[in-house]
Amino acid sequence: MDRQIDELLNKPSEEPYFLFDYHKFGRGLAHVNKNADHISKTISSTCWMIKKDILEKQESNNGILFSAETYIIQWNFEYRLIGSEKVNIGTIFYHWKGWHANKGFSPVPPNFDEATSIVERICQWSEPPTFFHIFPRNLVVLDGKSIDFDTKIPHLFMVRGELREEIHIYEVVFAKSSLRSKAVFLLVVPTEKAIFSWWGACVSAELKSLLPSLKLDQILRTVDDTWSHFGTKQLSEGQEDFLFINDDSSYSHIHEVPNFTPRLLYCNTITGEFLLTEVEYPLRSANHIASFPFLQSHLYSADQPALFLLVNQSDIWIWKGSENGDEEFSKLVELAEETAFEYLKRTKISPRKLMSVKFSEAGSEPLEFTNIFPYWIRNK
Repeated sequence: MDRQIDELLNKPSEEPYFLFDYHKFGRGLAHVNKNADHISKTISSTCWMIKKDILEKQESNNGILFSAETYIIQWNFEYRLIGSEKVNIGTIFYHWKGWHANKGFSPVPPNFDEATSIVERICQWSEPPTFFHIFPRNLVVLDGKSIDFDTKIPHLFMVRGELREEIHIYEVVFAKSSLRSKAVFLLVVPTEKAIFSWWGACVSAELKSLLPSLKLDQILRTVDDTWSHFGTKQLSEGQEDFLFINDDSSYSHIHEVPNFTPRLLYCNTITGEFLLTEVEYPLRSANHIASFPFLQSHLYSADQPALFLLVNQSDIWIWKGSENGDEEFSKLVELAEETAFEYLKRTKISPRKLMSVKFSEAGSEPLEFTNIFPYWIRNK
């Protein structure tokens, strides 16, 4: 157990990287190190929407996708290898599936070579950093299907990412419960003829300085012609009630600006000893704080009964999955508790608040726990 905790506390921060042609290219076009193998620029990109068994080419790869659709995006890029003056051309196909899209047959683009073409399958909310560098501006994902999208009703968008090139905007359910104190949201409200920028009380200093320069509301104006004429308004946490009439839902109000990226650890004894396996955030960065690095699906997609430790800024949570009544699982919970308390002894993440160990079970998670995640679906 001591070794496990030592490894957690001393684990070096590793940046994600794009692997192509047996070379590591860092996180893409962001913060390029020209003294190493690097992607130098995007040459072109082409986007197709999958409709049953055919591909429908999009007029332009404008960076607006839909959560109930699946796309194939071809990215052609230029890269350079260290020690060589040669300019190389690379191509990769991303098979992107929205989180509401159905699985199905995937046709291939006309210029796809079964023998040599490289395909990476990715899902919404779990994309690698390089994916966001393909688009000419920040990626927007609208809820539902393109054919059914209603521009006359209100829409709520969560701003995600930490680096300028990787900031993206994902639509979530228009409800007060979708808000988060550590996040920034954009609300498109046609009845108000306005796009509201909503700032949580505990947004990181990094995002506060970065987001105004991106002018994300201007990207949303391109979704529909009527939206292009909407005004822009600012809202702070607590000022939103007039936009959520008859909405009795709530979110967890926190009061401490994050100085720590939460960590999610899967507990198991597969090898015969107690092990902790960390869930890695695809967009992790050693120099940036991530407020929402993991998803509800990380908990519920694990083989049950599952057990996780969630190290937050002010608490350590022990989450117990379903079907957790047997003796072996009870022993695993005991080991997780011991580990959590020992971890608290050795670290002090939040110096102004006494940290504690808290418990949560599948299906009855408290609001304080669910709001550590970017979204939460009840009765999942």
